[in-house]
Amino acid sequence: MKKVLDICICSAVVVSEALSGTAHAACSSTAPSTGTGVVCTGTGILPVAAVPGSSAVTIGIDSTVAAGLTRASSPVAFSVGRASTIANSGALTFSGGGGSGTNRGAVLLGTGDTNQLTNTSVGKIITTGAFSDGMAANGSGNTLINNGSIATSGPNAYGMTAAWGQTNVGQLNNTLVNTGSVTTSGSNARAASIIGGSGTINNSGSLSTSGANSPTAYLQGNNDSLVNTGTITATGTDSDAVFSNTAGSSFTATIENRAGGQIFSQSGAAVRT
Repeated sequence: MKKVLDICICSAVVVSEALSGTAHAACSSTAPSTGTGVVCTGTGILPVAAVPGSSAVTIGIDSTVAAGLTRASSPVAFSVGRASTIANSGALTFSGGGGSGTNRGAVLLGTGDTNQLTNTSVGKIITTGAFSDGMAANGSGNTLINNGSIATSGPNAYGMTAAWGQTNVGQLNNTLVNTGSVTTSGSNARAASIIGGSGTINNSGSLSTSGANSPTAYLQGNNDSLVNTGTITATGTDSDAVFSNTAGSSFTATIENRAGGQIFSQSGAAVRT
Protein backbone atom coordinates (compact mmCIF):
# COMPACT_ATOMS: atom_id res chain seq x y z
CA MET A 1 0.00 0.00 0.00
CA LYS A 2 2.77 2.43 0.77
CA LYS A 3 4.42 1.97 -2.63
CA VAL A 4 1.16 2.57 -4.44
CA LEU A 5 0.57 5.75 -2.42
CA ASP A 6 4.08 7.10 -3.26
CA ILE A 7 3.53 6.58 -6.98
CA CYS A 8 0.22 8.43 -6.90
CA ILE A 9 1.74 11.44 -5.12
CA CYS A 10 4.61 11.73 -7.61
CA SER A 11 2.22 11.55 -10.54
CA ALA A 12 0.10 14.31 -9.07
CA VAL A 13 3.13 16.58 -8.72
CA VAL A 14 4.20 16.06 -12.33
CA VAL A 15 0.71 16.80 -13.65
CA SER A 16 0.43 19.91 -11.47
CA GLU A 17 3.72 21.34 -12.79
CA ALA A 18 2.77 20.65 -16.39
CA LEU A 19 -0.57 22.41 -16.01
CA SER A 20 0.80 25.39 -14.11
CA GLY A 21 3.55 26.09 -16.65
CA THR A 22 6.23 26.59 -14.01
CA ALA A 23 8.72 24.81 -16.23
CA HIS A 24 8.35 27.69 -18.75
CA ALA A 25 8.97 30.78 -16.63
CA ALA A 26 8.53 34.18 -18.27
CA CYS A 27 9.94 37.31 -16.60
CA SER A 28 11.10 36.94 -13.00
CA SER A 29 9.37 40.23 -12.11
CA THR A 30 6.99 42.57 -13.90
CA ALA A 31 7.44 45.51 -11.48
CA PRO A 32 11.10 45.57 -10.35
CA SER A 33 12.20 47.98 -7.63
CA THR A 34 15.59 49.61 -7.08
CA GLY A 35 18.52 47.24 -7.52
CA THR A 36 16.42 44.40 -8.90
CA GLY A 37 17.60 42.16 -11.74
CA VAL A 38 14.94 40.73 -14.04
CA VAL A 39 15.44 37.80 -16.41
CA CYS A 40 12.92 37.07 -19.16
CA THR A 41 12.99 33.70 -20.88
CA GLY A 42 10.72 31.42 -22.86
CA THR A 43 7.17 32.25 -23.91
CA GLY A 44 4.25 34.03 -22.30
CA ILE A 45 6.15 37.27 -21.68
CA LEU A 46 4.21 40.10 -20.04
CA PRO A 47 5.17 43.81 -20.04
CA VAL A 48 7.77 44.82 -17.43
CA ALA A 49 7.72 48.31 -15.88
CA ALA A 50 10.18 49.32 -13.18
CA VAL A 51 8.60 50.92 -10.12
CA PRO A 52 8.41 54.74 -10.51
CA GLY A 53 11.42 56.40 -8.88
CA SER A 54 13.53 53.24 -9.00
CA SER A 55 17.13 53.01 -10.20
CA ALA A 56 19.82 50.39 -10.88
CA VAL A 57 17.30 47.98 -12.38
CA THR A 58 18.52 45.47 -14.97
CA ILE A 59 16.23 43.69 -17.42
CA GLY A 60 17.65 40.89 -19.56
CA ILE A 61 15.55 39.35 -22.34
CA ASP A 62 17.27 36.21 -23.58
CA SER A 63 17.35 34.62 -27.02
CA THR A 64 14.62 32.09 -26.18
CA VAL A 65 12.01 34.86 -26.02
CA ALA A 66 9.60 35.29 -28.92
CA ALA A 67 6.86 37.62 -27.72
CA GLY A 68 3.92 39.31 -29.38
CA LEU A 69 3.01 42.31 -27.23
CA THR A 70 0.14 44.75 -27.74
CA ARG A 71 -0.52 48.35 -26.85
CA ALA A 72 -3.83 47.18 -25.38
CA SER A 73 -1.85 45.42 -22.63
CA SER A 74 0.58 48.29 -22.06
CA PRO A 75 1.75 51.28 -24.18
CA VAL A 76 5.36 50.31 -23.28
CA ALA A 77 6.63 46.75 -23.31
CA PHE A 78 9.77 47.15 -21.13
CA SER A 79 10.65 50.30 -19.17
CA VAL A 80 13.15 51.41 -16.55
CA GLY A 81 13.57 54.66 -14.64
CA ARG A 82 17.10 55.94 -13.91
CA ALA A 83 20.64 54.55 -14.15
CA SER A 84 19.27 51.22 -15.34
CA THR A 85 19.74 48.82 -18.23
CA ILE A 86 17.68 46.76 -20.64
CA ALA A 87 19.29 44.20 -22.96
CA ASN A 88 17.20 42.40 -25.56
CA SER A 89 18.38 39.24 -27.31
CA GLY A 90 14.88 38.00 -28.13
CA ALA A 91 12.34 38.59 -30.90
CA LEU A 92 9.84 41.24 -29.77
CA THR A 93 6.84 42.40 -31.78
CA PHE A 94 4.59 45.25 -30.66
CA SER A 95 1.23 46.05 -32.27
CA GLY A 96 -1.35 48.77 -31.81
CA GLY A 97 -1.30 52.50 -32.41
CA GLY A 98 -0.89 55.44 -30.06
CA GLY A 99 -0.85 59.22 -30.29
CA SER A 100 1.56 62.15 -30.19
CA GLY A 101 3.60 63.39 -27.23
CA THR A 102 3.85 61.01 -24.30
CA ASN A 103 0.94 59.00 -25.67
CA ARG A 104 3.45 57.18 -27.84
CA GLY A 105 4.20 53.48 -27.57
CA ALA A 106 7.63 51.86 -27.25
CA VAL A 107 9.20 48.43 -26.95
CA LEU A 108 12.20 49.50 -24.84
CA LEU A 109 12.06 52.76 -22.85
CA GLY A 110 14.20 54.61 -20.34
CA THR A 111 12.06 57.26 -18.62
CA GLY A 112 14.84 59.08 -16.74
CA ASP A 113 18.59 59.78 -16.93
CA THR A 114 21.72 57.68 -17.61
CA ASN A 115 20.03 54.51 -18.80
CA GLN A 116 21.53 52.10 -21.33
CA LEU A 117 19.21 50.20 -23.66
CA THR A 118 20.72 47.56 -25.95
CA ASN A 119 19.29 45.46 -28.74
CA THR A 120 21.97 42.82 -29.12
CA SER A 121 23.27 41.32 -32.36
CA VAL A 122 20.60 38.60 -32.20
CA GLY A 123 17.85 40.91 -30.95
CA LYS A 124 14.84 41.75 -33.14
CA ILE A 125 12.31 44.52 -32.50
CA ILE A 126 9.24 45.08 -34.71
CA THR A 127 6.42 47.60 -34.23
CA THR A 128 3.33 47.87 -36.45
CA GLY A 129 1.24 50.70 -34.99
CA ALA A 130 1.25 54.48 -35.32
CA PHE A 131 3.47 56.37 -32.87
CA SER A 132 5.09 53.13 -31.68
CA ASP A 133 8.88 53.33 -31.32
CA GLY A 134 11.48 50.60 -31.12
CA MET A 135 13.89 52.06 -28.54
CA ALA A 136 13.40 55.35 -26.70
CA ALA A 137 14.63 57.47 -23.81
CA ASN A 138 13.12 60.53 -22.17
CA GLY A 139 15.90 61.91 -19.98
CA SER A 140 19.53 63.04 -20.29
CA GLY A 141 22.73 61.05 -20.62
CA ASN A 142 21.02 57.97 -22.05
CA THR A 143 22.64 55.57 -24.49
CA LEU A 144 20.62 53.52 -26.99
CA ILE A 145 22.53 50.79 -28.83
CA ASN A 146 21.24 48.67 -31.69
CA ASN A 147 23.44 45.80 -32.82
CA GLY A 148 20.54 43.75 -34.20
CA SER A 149 17.47 44.76 -36.19
CA ILE A 150 14.66 47.24 -35.58
CA ALA A 151 11.72 47.74 -37.96
CA THR A 152 8.70 50.03 -37.60
CA SER A 153 5.84 50.24 -40.10
CA GLY A 154 3.30 52.68 -38.63
CA PRO A 155 3.12 56.43 -39.31
CA ASN A 156 5.11 58.60 -36.89
CA ALA A 157 6.91 55.51 -35.57
CA TYR A 158 10.64 55.88 -34.88
CA GLY A 159 13.31 53.23 -34.68
CA MET A 160 15.58 54.88 -32.07
CA THR A 161 14.65 58.14 -30.37
CA ALA A 162 15.59 60.50 -27.56
CA ALA A 163 13.71 62.44 -26.38
CA TRP A 164 10.72 60.10 -26.46
CA GLY A 165 7.64 61.94 -27.61
CA GLN A 166 9.85 64.67 -29.11
CA THR A 167 8.34 67.20 -26.69
CA ASN A 168 11.20 67.99 -24.29
CA VAL A 169 14.14 69.87 -25.83
CA GLY A 170 15.89 70.49 -22.51
CA GLN A 171 17.54 67.08 -22.38
CA LEU A 172 21.27 66.71 -22.98
CA ASN A 173 23.96 64.21 -23.94
CA ASN A 174 21.84 61.41 -25.34
CA THR A 175 23.60 58.99 -27.69
CA LEU A 176 22.23 56.66 -30.36
CA VAL A 177 24.59 53.96 -31.65
CA ASN A 178 23.66 51.72 -34.57
CA THR A 179 25.81 48.89 -35.87
CA GLY A 180 22.86 46.83 -37.09
CA SER A 181 19.78 47.66 -39.15
CA VAL A 182 17.00 50.19 -38.45
CA THR A 183 14.19 50.51 -41.00
CA THR A 184 10.90 52.44 -41.01
CA SER A 185 8.19 52.30 -43.67
CA GLY A 186 5.47 54.59 -42.31
CA SER A 187 4.98 58.26 -43.14
CA ASN A 188 6.55 60.94 -40.92
CA ALA A 189 8.81 58.29 -39.42
CA ARG A 190 12.49 58.42 -38.46
CA ALA A 191 15.11 55.72 -38.14
CA ALA A 192 17.21 57.67 -35.62
CA SER A 193 16.04 60.87 -33.93
CA ILE A 194 17.76 63.17 -31.43
CA ILE A 195 16.04 66.20 -29.84
CA GLY A 196 18.04 68.12 -27.26
CA GLY A 197 21.55 69.52 -26.89
CA SER A 198 24.89 67.73 -27.27
CA GLY A 199 23.26 64.61 -28.66
CA THR A 200 25.04 62.15 -30.93
CA ILE A 201 24.05 59.67 -33.61
CA ASN A 202 26.84 57.23 -34.44
CA ASN A 203 26.00 54.94 -37.36
CA SER A 204 28.19 52.18 -38.73
CA GLY A 205 25.27 50.00 -39.80
CA SER A 206 22.20 50.74 -41.90
CA LEU A 207 19.55 53.40 -41.27
CA SER A 208 16.69 53.67 -43.76
CA THR A 209 13.21 55.17 -44.22
CA SER A 210 10.78 54.52 -47.09
CA GLY A 211 7.69 56.51 -46.05
CA ALA A 212 6.80 60.02 -47.17
CA ASN A 213 8.18 62.99 -45.22
CA SER A 214 10.43 60.67 -43.24
CA PRO A 215 13.94 61.99 -42.51
CA THR A 216 16.19 59.02 -41.80
CA ALA A 217 18.59 60.63 -39.31
CA TYR A 218 17.12 63.65 -37.51
CA LEU A 219 18.90 66.05 -35.14
CA GLN A 220 17.55 69.15 -33.41
CA GLY A 221 19.51 70.96 -30.74
CA ASN A 222 22.70 72.87 -30.08
CA ASN A 223 25.99 71.01 -30.47
CA ASP A 224 24.42 67.83 -31.84
CA SER A 225 26.53 65.57 -34.02
CA LEU A 226 26.26 62.75 -36.52
CA VAL A 227 29.14 60.42 -37.35
CA ASN A 228 28.46 58.03 -40.23
CA THR A 229 30.61 55.19 -41.52
CA GLY A 230 27.64 53.09 -42.58
CA THR A 231 24.64 53.69 -44.85
CA ILE A 232 21.86 56.24 -44.42
CA THR A 233 19.07 55.97 -47.00
CA ALA A 234 15.76 57.78 -47.62
CA THR A 235 13.53 56.58 -50.47
CA GLY A 236 10.18 58.15 -49.57
CA THR A 237 8.66 61.26 -51.12
CA ASP A 238 10.11 64.51 -49.71
CA SER A 239 12.32 62.59 -47.30
CA ASP A 240 15.82 63.77 -46.40
CA ALA A 241 18.51 61.26 -45.49
CA VAL A 242 19.97 63.59 -42.83
CA PHE A 243 18.09 66.55 -41.38
CA SER A 244 19.81 68.82 -38.85
CA ASN A 245 17.72 71.64 -37.38
CA THR A 246 19.60 73.75 -34.87
CA ALA A 247 16.55 75.94 -34.21
CA GLY A 248 18.64 79.13 -34.13
CA SER A 249 21.45 80.87 -36.01
CA SER A 250 23.77 80.84 -32.98
CA PHE A 251 23.54 77.07 -32.61
CA THR A 252 26.09 74.63 -34.00
CA ALA A 253 25.98 71.09 -35.32
CA THR A 254 28.51 68.69 -36.78
CA ILE A 255 27.83 66.13 -39.50
CA GLU A 256 30.65 63.79 -40.53
CA ASN A 257 30.41 61.27 -43.36
CA ARG A 258 33.64 59.40 -42.84
CA ALA A 259 35.48 56.89 -45.02
CA GLY A 260 33.12 54.11 -46.08
CA GLY A 261 30.02 56.14 -45.22
CA GLN A 262 27.21 56.56 -47.76
CA ILE A 263 24.23 58.94 -47.57
CA PHE A 264 21.41 58.70 -50.15
CA SER A 265 18.07 60.41 -50.70
CA GLN A 266 15.81 59.52 -53.62
CA SER A 267 13.59 62.62 -53.60
CA GLY A 268 14.90 64.91 -50.86
CA ALA A 269 18.25 66.23 -49.68
CA ALA A 270 21.07 63.90 -48.78
CA VAL A 271 22.00 66.34 -46.00
CA ARG A 272 19.82 69.31 -45.04
CA THR A 273 20.74 71.84 -42.37
